[in-house]
Amino acid sequence: MNIVLFSILANFATKKSMQKLLLTTLLFFTISSSFCQRFYSVVFKELPADMQLYPRNAQNQAIIPINGRIEVANWLYLSVVVLRNKQPYAYQRASISYNAKGDTGTFALNPVIKAELAEYDIQVYASQAGKDSVLIVNRENIVAGDAYIIFGQSNARGWEEIDPYQNEYCRTFGFGYLGNDFTWGLSNSDHTGYYYDRQIVGAWGIGFQKYIMETYGIPTCIISQATPGQPISALAARNPNNHADPETQYGRLLTYVTQAKLSKAIKALFYWQGETEAAHIPSEWKPTFDVLYRELEEDYPSIQRYYVFQLPLFGGNFYNEEVGVMRDYQRRLSSIYPKITSFGALGASGWDGFHYKTTGYRQLGTELAKIVSHDFYGETKKYLSPNIQKAYFSTPARDEIVLSFEEGQQMVYPKDTTIYNFIVGGKGTLSVKDFFYLNGRWQRVAEGRAEENKIVLKLKQPASLQDTLVKYLPSVFPYSGGYDHLDDLPWVYLGPFLKNTDGFRAMAFHNVKLAQALQMPVISVNNITYEQIQINWQTVPQANKYLIERKKQGENSFVKVAETSNITYTDTRLLSNQAYVYRLKAFSSTSESSAQIEAKTQAVLATEEELRVAVNIYPNPAQNEVNIELPKVFTGNLSITDITGLSCFARKINKESLIRLDISALPTGTYLVVINNENESYTQKLSVIGR
Repeated sequence: MNIVLFSILANFATKKSMQKLLLTTLLFFTISSSFCQRFYSVVFKELPADMQLYPRNAQNQAIIPINGRIEVANWLYLSVVVLRNKQPYAYQRASISYNAKGDTGTFALNPVIKAELAEYDIQVYASQAGKDSVLIVNRENIVAGDAYIIFGQSNARGWEEIDPYQNEYCRTFGFGYLGNDFTWGLSNSDHTGYYYDRQIVGAWGIGFQKYIMETYGIPTCIISQATPGQPISALAARNPNNHADPETQYGRLLTYVTQAKLSKAIKALFYWQGETEAAHIPSEWKPTFDVLYRELEEDYPSIQRYYVFQLPLFGGNFYNEEVGVMRDYQRRLSSIYPKITSFGALGASGWDGFHYKTTGYRQLGTELAKIVSHDFYGETKKYLSPNIQKAYFSTPARDEIVLSFEEGQQMVYPKDTTIYNFIVGGKGTLSVKDFFYLNGRWQRVAEGRAEENKIVLKLKQPASLQDTLVKYLPSVFPYSGGYDHLDDLPWVYLGPFLKNTDGFRAMAFHNVKLAQALQMPVISVNNITYEQIQINWQTVPQANKYLIERKKQGENSFVKVAETSNITYTDTRLLSNQAYVYRLKAFSSTSESSAQIEAKTQAVLATEEELRVAVNIYPNPAQNEVNIELPKVFTGNLSITDITGLSCFARKINKESLIRLDISALPTGTYLVVINNENESYTQKLSVIGR
């Protein structure tokens, strides 16, 4: 007798002895391998593992393939019961397709689970005519979510201190030194401090997972292969005959990703490495990274983004300008490889000159998650480590330098920082102005300030024509300007740092070429009506585009209106009788300039040509009451003015399409009814007649 599988679950205890008897008729032997798993006479080609994470699809679901063969005759079907948090969730069954002899059959099941903060159990049963279903295998705590990988050396592991945080929705796939330990588990659940720990993702890895779980409700898996002291040449060493050779660090990572069945589902790779090259031969990093990148692209076709950490400012090494060159190349990776985002680890808390404390790694994990959230989780705000785009003199006297970062960044110029120097046993004050360099020489800046996406540096004295390069932070600290070692500086540089208002530190840059500012635009306005203003300007030499921004008079922030290569623009759908401030920015590939102008729209004139007819006013002319019919449900403001622009009546509109007004207090005359909000404006003439 066959019974419904949910009933089997409810009555399983009472049927336990009968099932044992049935199982003995099936039992041959049990084998588990990386390629197939045998349970009695059922051999699974694909079967979930306990705690496995399956990659979610565009529908926020994951399909769990279960298939294989049964090597005994006269069984009807296999079925799967899915439990969500130990409660019945779904049921599916599949008929067994036998061969001509009738002694071996195949089956395939594909249950679906959601990507959410819930764990699923999978129970597979075999059913035979006239007999109870038999439980073949039970797998527990399965989730759907996203998969990432970490690659690099010691800071990629982030294990300077043990982070005790664990969560059932933060998963990893365990590994051993030779790649023969294939185990799903909780991130950081098997941590002894040795580099071959099976389930270590480090403090910033778990920080990343925690943020994604808590913010977006999505489980994640991180698989890490990071070994202290590894040069990039070792990471890029790939066996050409076996890319997944576990004898190489590259092959071990690929082995575990493959064994986890995630090689076609990795969303992104996090890469933090280069400390070894910085201490030895920095110039080896750039060409070898290109080799590694192409290898990764070949073996991980699903990777959509690479996030590469720019190395922090190390302490105690001999001064080597090539370290700055290498760090700057890491900054510029975003412009060289379209799939790479550079991330500034510089300036997180707890830096000791080589590694971060747990608090710093957690901070970096959260910051990285915020950056990733824009790419994969629908976050509208785009978090970034500020990355210099241009540097130029802003005055003909060459006494002021502008550092321009990405459009939209809001930069912060830091206050001086008091730091203890354990070498000399005293405190000292560091100022970021001292760590900008013109052609390798420091302490040339008198003061600095932040202006939107720019840092403006006022020089102590005008730069010479030979000053053509600007640099932020030394290549190695405490060696500083002029390649001199200053004993009164702390051994480790802990700030101050340039930041944006989100707290992300600007990436260090090395010898960016200084350009001259573009000529300031000459702007004029004309063709002003009650709803439009035309902005005109003269061509700025070397400029290849112009950005028009606008704000109402009295407001603090500009908003982008248009970007064009023309020298005129008409701004429409404005409010009548409103003063505006326009800012025109001229851009070249190396420099910028800007200018502002004010203009005010006209009060609406009562001419039929200039009136909008979308508003229906009736009766019109009117005496004591008037109806105002709008073309749609509207929220904004309503005002009645006389033809000189003097306000006679005003009120708010809240989701209305028909408004009835008492106008008995208005004297006989001609009026304008103006209805507007930030995006739209409707105007119509109203005549009030004698009573």
